[in-house]
Amino acid sequence: MGGVRQTVQALKIFNKSVLRAGDEDFIRFKFRYGVELIEKGSKLMIREGNTKCLGHVTEAYPMNINPFGSEAGSNRENTEESK
Repeated sequence: MGGVRQTVQALKIFNKSVLRAGDEDFIRFKFRYGVELIEKGSKLMIREGNTKCLGHVTEAYPMNINPFGSEAGSNRENTEESK
C-alpha cells in the first residue's frame, strides 16, 4: 500500500487544548475529500506549513460508524428517520 496525501480535518484533541513541540496526545481526524484505506498501526505524518506531527493510527472507523456516538449530533440518516 502506498502513501496517502490528502487534507484532513482535526475533529478532537483529547487531553490538551493546544499541542506544542514535544507534546503527545490522541487526535481524531477525518479525510476531507474522499475515502482512504488506512489500517491500524499505519504510520502517519500531518503537516501545516512548517509544523509537522508524526504518529501512528490507533483506531480506524468504517464510514457507517459514528466514532463520536451521540455527541456528534444527528447525521443524515437520523434526520430522515425523524421526519
